[in-house]
Amino acid sequence: MRARLDGLKNHLRAKDDELGRKSLEMEGLARSLREAKAENKRLQAELDAGSEAKAKIERLKAELEKEREHSAALAE
Repeated sequence: MRARLDGLKNHLRAKDDELGRKSLEMEGLARSLREAKAENKRLQAELDAGSEAKAKIERLKAELEKEREHSAALAE
């Protein structure tokens, strides 16, 4: 009977250790996920800023083309 109880205690201790390792692993994965989300957010902001800059460049090019056409019309 005593040997059986010792065996069960050892089994429970091993399961407790396994749960502790799994908990640490989950914490590490959660931290990695938070870091990845933060990086994605930063990259999305950078992409949005680049898209806005590209749109502004396109607007300025269109304005410049209109100005050139207007100048050419006046020169004729």
